[in-house]
Amino acid sequence: MVWKQAAADYRMLYEAVAAAASTTAVAYATSTDGLTWTKKGSVMSPSEAWEGNEVSPQSLLIEQGVYKLWYHGGGNTQPNRKIGYATSADGLTWMKHGDPVLTVGTSGTFDDDETAEPRVFAVSGGGYRMYYTGANQSARKSLGVATSADGVSWTKRAGNPILDSNRWGNYWGGAFFQEGGIWHLWHAIEGGNGSLAYMWSKDGISWTDGTKNPVLLPGATANGPDTQFVGDSVSGYRDGAEYRIFYTGYAANLFGTMGRFEGICMARVAATCP
Repeated sequence: MVWKQAAADYRMLYEAVAAAASTTAVAYATSTDGLTWTKKGSVMSPSEAWEGNEVSPQSLLIEQGVYKLWYHGGGNTQPNRKIGYATSADGLTWMKHGDPVLTVGTSGTFDDDETAEPRVFAVSGGGYRMYYTGANQSARKSLGVATSADGVSWTKRAGNPILDSNRWGNYWGGAFFQEGGIWHLWHAIEGGNGSLAYMWSKDGISWTDGTKNPVLLPGATANGPDTQFVGDSVSGYRDGAEYRIFYTGYAANLFGTMGRFEGICMARVAATCP
């Protein structure tokens, strides 16, 4: 999750996994160009019982000097992933709300096993809209929407999911943008080694598939960072005349005998998207 603080000042909150402790925490990094990053260490770790061994940052708004972060927790030590909320004055020291702000649905619903990967937007006239990925007991993932007046108390849309697991691609979160009365979305789709697809919408609820899908395939360079997989969790931000889309790349042999690589990769898309 990246944002541009000012000219030559880029910030990132990302999911950092400590293999020895089997714990996922929120880490912080900085950059002068948005391409080369310097890690600054962990800034938020699991502490609430419902978070289990995971806190994963997913969506950030900065409003009147307050950093507002929505994340999911649960990991592999809790029965369900749920969505939490935290605030900060500087992006480094965080105060959690405590209880999750969005939990799983009732049995038989599209999100009765997991609610995760929130993407939150302030809406015209006040309040917030959250896109989130819901998983059911069959591990099929679909896209849902919830609304809130304060970012803490959320109401799920009655017509959820807005994209079922087939159209959503059965992966995690997407990169959403709202500009000029149009919503843009890049997300991962199933098939082969995964790829990215594009959708657009006038209201952010009913989506139309792009005409050039898939728009990003696994890399062709031998042992490159994404030669074996493209997709999973997707996010992004607007920087000048381009969208910068971040996605999970995977390559088993990127470092030769040093072993497995899974990390954040980036693609650039002109702001005049399809």
